[in-house]
Amino acid sequence: MRTYHRWLILFACVTVSGLILVSNIATAPAAEKPDAAPVSEKKAASPTIPDDLDYFPDQVYCIPDKDTKLMLDVLLPKTGKGPFPTVICLHGGGWVKGSRKTNLPLMIKLAQEGYAAVSVQYRLGSRFPAAVHDVKCAVRWLRANAAVFNLDAERFAALGYSSGGTMACLLGLTTPLDGLEGKGVFNGYPSDVQAVISYAGISDLAAWHKDGNLLARFSLASFMGESPKEAPKLYAQASPIGYARGDMAVVLMIHGTADPLVPIKQSEDMERRLKAAKGQVELLPIKDGGHILTGDAEKEADAAAVKFLNETFRSRGDEKAAKKNGR
Repeated sequence: MRTYHRWLILFACVTVSGLILVSNIATAPAAEKPDAAPVSEKKAASPTIPDDLDYFPDQVYCIPDKDTKLMLDVLLPKTGKGPFPTVICLHGGGWVKGSRKTNLPLMIKLAQEGYAAVSVQYRLGSRFPAAVHDVKCAVRWLRANAAVFNLDAERFAALGYSSGGTMACLLGLTTPLDGLEGKGVFNGYPSDVQAVISYAGISDLAAWHKDGNLLARFSLASFMGESPKEAPKLYAQASPIGYARGDMAVVLMIHGTADPLVPIKQSEDMERRLKAAKGQVELLPIKDGGHILTGDAEKEADAAAVKFLNETFRSRGDEKAAKKNGR
C-alpha cells in the first residue's frame, strides 16, 4: 500500500473534534447591530475585554447546512468616528483544529490601535476549497454589513497564522476568475482585501508535503485528500505562490528562522515570487523564532504588523480623502 494511503488510514483512525464535511451553502441573514457583550460575558472571556472596546461575538455569517452555523467575532473601538479599517484574523491549526477565540489577544491589540478586529470561524477537517470558500464568504458578509459595524469596506486586511496565513494570502491575491469564491451569500460584494499579514504561512503546499514533516502530511491528508503526485493541479490551486501578482494586496510575511513545522523557505520563496511579479511585499525574519512566537519575538512581530497596517491604511485613507475632496 502506498505511503500516502497509509496516511489517509491514520487520519481516519484519529478523532478530530468538530469534524464536519459539508458542501451546500445556505443563506445567512444580514446583521442588525447587536448589543455589545454584557459585562458578565466580557469577564468570562480570556482575556477580559477592556472597557474602551465593544465586543460583538458569535455573529452568524454563513449556514453551510442545517446543522452548521459559521460565526465570527467583532471587536470595535468605542472611540473614534470611523468607519474603521478592518483586520480579519484567521487562526491556524493545519485546517484540522483550532478556534477563532484564540485570536482575541491580538484582536484587543488591534482594536486599541483604532482597527475593527474580526476573528472568523471556518470549517475544519473539510476538503479544499471549503475553508477558503468560508473565509471569502466572511469578507463579503462584512462588506454587506459594513454600515452596521462602522467598517471601512475599502480598507480590509487579512491576518493569519500558519494555515490561516495561507488563506489570508489567498484572500489578498486571488480574484473571482480563480474559481475560489464558492456559493456563499452576498455574492454582489467583493471578497478581496487590500493588505495581508501572514505569520508562518504555507505558500507552496506541494513543497510543504515534500518536506516530509509528520504534521504537514497529516494536515494535508485531511485538507487535500490526495498527494501532490496524485493531484498536482489541486495543490497548485491551493497554493498562494501560484497567484503572485503585482496589482493585488500589499503583503507582510513574518516567519521564525527556526520554525520546525513550516520552514522559513516557504516565506522566502513567496517573497521572491512576489518581487518578480512587481508585487509589494516585505519579509520579516524573526531570529531563532519557532512556529509559535512568544515573548520578545511575539512583541516584535505584532509591533511590525501594527506598523505595517498603519502605513498601508494611512496612505489609502489619504487617497480616499483626496478623492472625496476632489483633489
